[in-house]
Amino acid sequence: MELILNDISYSETINMKDLNIFESIIKKALPSNYKYFIESFEQISSHSFLDAYETPFKASCRINILTIEESEAWLQKFMDMHKITMRETHGRTIKEIHYILSKWFHCIHSHIVKLKQGIKNNGETNMKNTQEQNTNCPATLSIQLLKRSDPYPCIVSLHFDHNHPLKSSHVMSFRPLSNETKNKIIKLFETGHNPSSAYHTYWEQLQLNCENDEEVLADRSTAPRKSDIFYLYKKHCKQHVGAQNGKEMFDRLVKEVSEFNDNHKEKAWLQSYIAPEKEDPGQPLILVILTNLMICCYELQEAGELVYMDTTAGLDILNTPLIILSTSTPVGGLPLAVILTSDESTNTFTKALDILNHMILSIAFGKHGSIVGPQLHTPSVKM
Repeated sequence: MELILNDISYSETINMKDLNIFESIIKKALPSNYKYFIESFEQISSHSFLDAYETPFKASCRINILTIEESEAWLQKFMDMHKITMRETHGRTIKEIHYILSKWFHCIHSHIVKLKQGIKNNGETNMKNTQEQNTNCPATLSIQLLKRSDPYPCIVSLHFDHNHPLKSSHVMSFRPLSNETKNKIIKLFETGHNPSSAYHTYWEQLQLNCENDEEVLADRSTAPRKSDIFYLYKKHCKQHVGAQNGKEMFDRLVKEVSEFNDNHKEKAWLQSYIAPEKEDPGQPLILVILTNLMICCYELQEAGELVYMDTTAGLDILNTPLIILSTSTPVGGLPLAVILTSDESTNTFTKALDILNHMILSIAFGKHGSIVGPQLHTPSVKM
């Protein structure tokens, strides 16, 4: 025997006098558009601190969820409703007679989660930054998905008794990035943004859309930190370009140089990097780039009189040295070439300039040619 009110059914063991109170609490606590069968419900005395959840409770219910994907979607909706994060602490996907799925979750501010996150490979515990996150929150949640045919095959047990404010800026700053936020940031990377420009572009759009809504701006799931965006950028590059100094990265570089040269108007020359070994000195990375503008600038008279060589580094994570050749003209400085190398040794720079000499035309340097070159090179300046 069960009592049905809207989309919520109640076990006959629940006191009928308290149904009105229970129903308002449950509707406020559980995601809508699902059918629930409440097997047990117990209201817990509320906490006395500021912004505490008004009606903490314990409950066991069944839901009309049939698949693992649907259970994950329900959990995400539940967490988004209350701005909380429940971390899996134990469980697995199983293929037994009774269950398809059986998992247990704790609040991210519980001591159990902090211990699991702080364990290093050597078995020691890293307690850095755990004190400000760890409130030893007792809130738990378990999900079990039955294999047998049942109108409510998903069993959820809730201990909704958080000992911290749910919507404070401090608590929401520990929420993970939502999939929607990740996708928006990755789209910025795909359109050519670096981490810094992606951060400022995303935040500018966020502030315009939410009109400086304090709750939205404090929620890390929609308002990522700079470190979050740099992490996503590193992960994005590793997936689409390859690991730093890895084979995939150099293969991608070879492909980019080939496409650059295919237009027959611009030139690039690449000497692939070979790591030194005991008996093999290897070879440095050298990349020489000439654009259409640079090729035209070599014919100028000024290019035969004076060429600046500006060497700098620290422009990327790998600290790749960059050489920019330019000349001064009545309209200002104009570029002549861009050279990237893997080191700053004399032999590497000499090799790079030899490669450049073979790439430029005989009319270069104001018709002096590549052999004679300009009348004057300024000393290299490292910035």
